[in-house]
Amino acid sequence: MEINPVNEIWFSKLQSDEKDSTDPFQLSGAHDRHVFGKPREIGFFSIDSSRQLLENKSQMKYLVFPLKMRDLEIDLNVNCKLDVFHYYNTIEKMYQTLKWLSRNQKKLQTLSKKTDFVTVRGALVKIMCTPYLKGCIRPQWEICATRYEGVIYFCAIDSDEDIEENKNATPKQLMFQSWGYKFEQYMTTSEIGSKPDVSSTTHQLEEFCIMLENIFNEHTLIYKAEVDAVIPYRYPGPGSGDTSCYTELKTSRTRTRISAEMYFYRNKLLNWWTQSYLAGIPEVICGMRDDLGIVNSLEVIRISNMPNLAQGFWSPDVCLHFCDYFLNYLKKTVIEDDPNTVYHFKYTSGDTVYCKRMINPEARYQVIPKWYVESMKNIK
Repeated sequence: MEINPVNEIWFSKLQSDEKDSTDPFQLSGAHDRHVFGKPREIGFFSIDSSRQLLENKSQMKYLVFPLKMRDLEIDLNVNCKLDVFHYYNTIEKMYQTLKWLSRNQKKLQTLSKKTDFVTVRGALVKIMCTPYLKGCIRPQWEICATRYEGVIYFCAIDSDEDIEENKNATPKQLMFQSWGYKFEQYMTTSEIGSKPDVSSTTHQLEEFCIMLENIFNEHTLIYKAEVDAVIPYRYPGPGSGDTSCYTELKTSRTRTRISAEMYFYRNKLLNWWTQSYLAGIPEVICGMRDDLGIVNSLEVIRISNMPNLAQGFWSPDVCLHFCDYFLNYLKKTVIEDDPNTVYHFKYTSGDTVYCKRMINPEARYQVIPKWYVESMKNIK
């Protein structure tokens, strides 16, 4: 493996187009300059309990909303000890995207615009949240990018810290993970009109994902996003491309202290807004739980209202500005058109993103595997 340093991005030197702006991230009028289109669904797939990709909607779930919002007693501990845990491998999400692309190349050729980037929503979330990562619990990320046939493919990868944390996850961390998935079980069903089934033990392994096309300023992107549930009365007709029928399901500890309130607005709402905004999802349905894993109430938070709730903590304009800057930087930096050449970007909570060029890197850094290159050749 050969590694060459390429360049660095200094956040402190990221300047606004506003002449009067002294803060590189506080941009008045930035919303007017950034055009983020409405995401359009161009495909879908399911991931079954064996982690196999199926081009169907077998894992799509429908929202089942309780008759009341308060005085609930949803026990998130039910059957949790029997659950099969999903141990995350971040780059697997990119490989799912590539598998769908390899099977749908002819369909993609009908898209009207040239694609600049192929990625997954999670990588875009990390990039958009970067200006606000200082002081967070996990203020670092690693992203790898490769140019192949004119398109830049990029995704987040597991850092050494991520791998170590997943390997040594505490019982409490695993419990929190189970509670999130269990809430989804309580709130969804496989068929309209049926009752939720909380007895399944493999639900952590199963996903329903959509493929999205979107335009952000001068960039055309294709990316994958996992979705939690469909709201039945909103469900569009085939081929509409509309994503407003989907909703996000989250859990959060009931906020009883000012510090908890501040953490919620500063960190959780930022992540929830970014995830949902990128997928064109209009709201998050949050189960408010206690320390014993009992959801006592539900809170529906509109995505459009989140920036107002979090005013003073973060700004959508800042997130979009940095994302646009980073994508432009990728276009200028990731120039060698070779699936065996990887540009590795690393952020570690300071003011700098470091970049190095890697030739024939080890598998964990390989954005485009050999099977994808071969499959695209076969299609041609």
